[in-house]
Amino acid sequence: MQGPPCDEPGFQSLPMFGGEINELAQATTPQRLVMVNSQIREGITVGGMAATQEGPSLMQPTVTQAQFMTNYATRFGALGAQLSSQGMLTLGIEGCSPHPNLSLNSTVGLVPQGLAMGEAKAMLMTGVGMVTAQANLFGQMSAELLTGLQPSPTSQLMLGAHAWGQPGLLGGLRAAAELQSMVLDEREQITASSALTLEITSPRVGPTGAAADATPSSWSVSAFHRTSPTHSVAANYTQPKGVDAFMWLGGTRQLNDSTRLRGKWSTRNLLSLALEVSGDRSA
Repeated sequence: MQGPPCDEPGFQSLPMFGGEINELAQATTPQRLVMVNSQIREGITVGGMAATQEGPSLMQPTVTQAQFMTNYATRFGALGAQLSSQGMLTLGIEGCSPHPNLSLNSTVGLVPQGLAMGEAKAMLMTGVGMVTAQANLFGQMSAELLTGLQPSPTSQLMLGAHAWGQPGLLGGLRAAAELQSMVLDEREQITASSALTLEITSPRVGPTGAAADATPSSWSVSAFHRTSPTHSVAANYTQPKGVDAFMWLGGTRQLNDSTRLRGKWSTRNLLSLALEVSGDRSA
């Protein structure tokens, strides 16, 4: 297995920013995915997933990846095992807390030839915010700081910074800011909400900070507005360095208690629609 290039983060970067607008974007991305989860007893869950791509016909999809996983909750953390169709067995522990402000996660991947990958993650709560550090057996490392403030009882401002690379080599920097506001009724229930997100990414490939050619620097701004608990609209504008800008508009509409329609149109003239149906025990 090979890790991503140095100008791309090897770990998820600032995942708390743009949560609702990212969920809308992913919901309108074409995919075939089947997931099953069950809690067989208290503290023990099992599940499976299969992702497919289009085969010779729409009725004959080709399975590209399948996974079976199980988790067992203990007082030391959640123990997990995952077996993939590629023949890799992944073992890990999540939520190990030797200190109330410190959480540790670790994962190893095994194949018939031996050890294939390994990853460790630490999360520390400090007086200025949450600090996260990660490293893997490829030598990739990252550090992230998330902080924020509350200008008013119905709004908050989040600030985050992420740096990644290898020992002696800075891979890149990313920063994000998000302003959230809410409208509450007399029962203090959220009836409407808005979020404005600004993200800046600057990949680097050398100790001197030379700009990367493979992944250009970029900035983007996203706006999300939930007009009611069931309807929302969103927009995103992205400007990569030296490349034409890209924009998309989208929204969500609740058709009934169990059915939701989502749509997205981009300046690349692509219209995406997603219909989501959920029940008490299925989705």
